Amino acid sequence: MYLSVSEAATSSVLVRQEEGIQKPIYYTSKALLPAETRYSPAEKMALALITEARKLRPYFQAHKIGVYTNCPLKLILKKLEVSGRLTKWAIELSEFDVEYLPRTAIKTQAVADFVAEFTEPSIEVARMMVERNKKVFKWQLRIDGSSNTHGSGARVVVLTPEGDSVECAMRFDFKATNNQAEYEALIAGLKVCTVLGADEVEIFSDSQVVVNQVLDEYQARDESMITYLELAKELLERFKEYRIVHVPIEENEKADALAKLASATINIWPKTISMIRLRQLSIFKSKEVGAVFGEKDSWITPIKEYLVNDVLPSDPLEAKRLKYRATRYLVLNEELYKRGYSRALQRCVEPEEAEGILRSIHSGNYGNHAGGVSLAHKTLRQVFYWLTLFVDAKRMAARCEACQKIANNIRQPPELLQSITSPWPFAMWGIDLIGPMPTATGGAKHAIVAVDYFTKWVEVEPLV
Repeated sequence: MYLSVSEAATSSVLVRQEEGIQKPIYYTSKALLPAETRYSPAEKMALALITEARKLRPYFQAHKIGVYTNCPLKLILKKLEVSGRLTKWAIELSEFDVEYLPRTAIKTQAVADFVAEFTEPSIEVARMMVERNKKVFKWQLRIDGSSNTHGSGARVVVLTPEGDSVECAMRFDFKATNNQAEYEALIAGLKVCTVLGADEVEIFSDSQVVVNQVLDEYQARDESMITYLELAKELLERFKEYRIVHVPIEENEKADALAKLASATINIWPKTISMIRLRQLSIFKSKEVGAVFGEKDSWITPIKEYLVNDVLPSDPLEAKRLKYRATRYLVLNEELYKRGYSRALQRCVEPEEAEGILRSIHSGNYGNHAGGVSLAHKTLRQVFYWLTLFVDAKRMAARCEACQKIANNIRQPPELLQSITSPWPFAMWGIDLIGPMPTATGGAKHAIVAVDYFTKWVEVEPLV
């Protein structure tokens, strides 16, 4: 028996070998359903075998069947960690005497390939394939992650319908595998597209694992990969339509080069690129943020309640103030943003999150320990906002230990000096008490000092 699969169909040829000559007995083919088109090539090959076994059951029960294929079907069907459908097929095939052999004859395999190629797909699958290829998406997202001995990083490039390019690089403060870095890039890119207002997006990635797992062609078995996949699909559900495509590294050069740059140890970046430091995995952050910030009301809560649910305070004066303030805000994807006059939308953050943002901008690896006002304006340029931004920025800059150590030593007194004039010697004295000092003779620890303002004559007497 020879098997063959294509994008829309599977086929098989049952032959009988007599004196070294193969004579075909039966041809079978099956048009794949929409869900079956997303199977991996190995699963499609197993589907072709189980379809042949069901259609030609009398032959399988009466004879020993040799399956000639280059696909490791025996290893796949006998492995314990396979998916549910493969386990069922393996149990169903266990009643037959099936032997898996390496493929040698090319002529019969060509017949199976011919049948698979010319089997007409179902109407729904054909329509899906045509629409998938001819659809042109307005928004494009190119992502790439990189992990090496120097560190890990990711790169996101968003192309808007107007032709503008939004570039963002991320550096990780934790160890990440290549697959984790690719997923972090995908999650960050989807969040950027959501904030920019994209309703459909075409995603390009050079990671075959991530693309096929999102398309359900590969099965995620590692616990972290399963969590990443769930988070990515949750973000993809926010779009009306999306398409994810695997591209070679050569076609993803810009994202790939800057992802490697993000994972390196350099600290110099072009001003056109936004740099983000990720201190923990996104799969952990998404769970913790809701637990930390979701239970406590803040200044954001009443504004969101009014904009989303039209809820106002009971006090008429407070309700009037809230209506006036709410005109400067809007809600996008359950996040509150402040409208800026000359800036992009600024994300409103909770007080607990604000401290970490200020610390990262002020004293992070890419911070320059700016002063309070400068720090506040840099935070606004990073599209963050909260009510006490300027006060908090000045307080953090004043309390920064590093800033105090390297700050200029200002010797100017806090107040202007005032001249004290004396008309003649010993007319005006200045008296001061000093101590405690090391114990002197007689047990004296303090002293009284008198200074003449005209001659600077000093008189000192001990105090017991």
